[in-house]
Amino acid sequence: MSIHEEQTLHDFVLNLLNDTAARSAFAQDPTHALECAGLGDITAQDVQEVVPLVMDFGQLPSADSLGGGLGDLPAGAEGIEGAIAQLRSVADAAGEQRSDSGLGDLGGFDLDAEGSGDGLTGTAEVFSEQFEGVGGIGASQDGGAAATALTSEAGELAGAGSAGLEGVTGSLAWAGEASGAGELTGEATADGVHLGSSSDSAAGHFAAVGGGGLEGSSGGGASYEGALGSGSGTLDAGMEGATGELGFDSEQGSLAGFGAASTDGATGGVALGSDELSLEGSAAGKADALAAGGSVNSPFGAYGVEMSGAPETPAAPELCTTGDLAGALDSEALGRGSESAASTLATYMTSNGAALGGLAPVDVPAAPQLPDTGSLPVDVPAKLPTEQLPADLPTELPDPARSLPAETGELPVDVPTDVPANLPADDLPADLPAELPELPVANPLPAPQDVRSEVEQGVQDNPVTDAVGSSPLGDVAGHLPTPDQAPSVGDVDLGGL
Repeated sequence: MSIHEEQTLHDFVLNLLNDTAARSAFAQDPTHALECAGLGDITAQDVQEVVPLVMDFGQLPSADSLGGGLGDLPAGAEGIEGAIAQLRSVADAAGEQRSDSGLGDLGGFDLDAEGSGDGLTGTAEVFSEQFEGVGGIGASQDGGAAATALTSEAGELAGAGSAGLEGVTGSLAWAGEASGAGELTGEATADGVHLGSSSDSAAGHFAAVGGGGLEGSSGGGASYEGALGSGSGTLDAGMEGATGELGFDSEQGSLAGFGAASTDGATGGVALGSDELSLEGSAAGKADALAAGGSVNSPFGAYGVEMSGAPETPAAPELCTTGDLAGALDSEALGRGSESAASTLATYMTSNGAALGGLAPVDVPAAPQLPDTGSLPVDVPAKLPTEQLPADLPTELPDPARSLPAETGELPVDVPTDVPANLPADDLPADLPAELPELPVANPLPAPQDVRSEVEQGVQDNPVTDAVGSSPLGDVAGHLPTPDQAPSVGDVDLGGL
């Protein structure tokens, strides 16, 4: 770049640092070089003062990082000679620094920051052959802000944001061949949050906005326009309910819908249309009413349907009671069931105990023919001799059951029918035993109370009774009357015993 073109002071100094010919011309005649650049009011001392600032914002390392490269700078250099010497020293040191590092292809990084009690400011720059980025930040007691930008072969990206006592805001923008161009913004304040976005790409244009408030309400909307068609939709929601709408148009047809819901009820509808067919339907309902309808238009005709009414709580089904079932049952079957339930007791009474199932012997031998009571003596002496009776009677009597034969077949079966009328009274004992010994019986019968308990238990455990008890007929067998007294032993034929 020639110094004979009108330049700013920054461009003039930057050119001196990078162009050897410009430095030579400036060294020969600094005033003339400044006048040719349109900087006649600038002195060589001014140039010397701005050299560090230009190096900080340019692609050259700072003066402090050049180290021994500034050894040739005169210690007391002032005026034009000092400025020229400084420029030469800085340029030579920067060139050596770049050539010695070997990192020219990888790029570089530059950072400048300054802070104090009032705040902080800073800038940063990153550059290489593939991309270049720059950013800045500033902060104070009232808040802060930041911004950045990045440029590469793929596209460009930029972002900015700020935060303060009133809220936070931010934005992000991008542009590229593959991703298209778009922007995203956001804001958060004491009133709520708001967002927005838009983009343009090969698919079409898309945009959306939305937000929410601290009072519980929120809403949003979106739209699309492209090769497929165009459409939009909205949604609002709050403490009282929600509403929404949708619409889309294309070459094939159109679609639209709406809906709303609240504590009072809900409603909604949808419509679809094309060149050959169209239909629509809607419905609305609340706690005490309901209505719905729809229609269809086609080449075959138009059809519609409507309905409305009030919802009702279904009544509980009526269950048949026991009395209702009694009329539908067969009375003869009930009678047969009762006979089965009482068959144990009835059969015992009619079959001489055969229904007891082993509780009482069935084959009992017939009792022998007892003598007629008319042949027994009826006159018993009033006074019996007591002098011949022993005073001490034995207390331990022999058990007669041990001396009796086990087999009853050895006993005589013919009992004499002639009994003497006059019995000797002298040898009879005065005191007869009050209790008779228990004799063994071949087929012992249960006691009357045992027979009754066994019969009742048989009736209770009868499978027929169980079946009747678990059926809808009720506990029939459990309430059957039983005889007060079971047949006694005297009513049963004991056979030959």
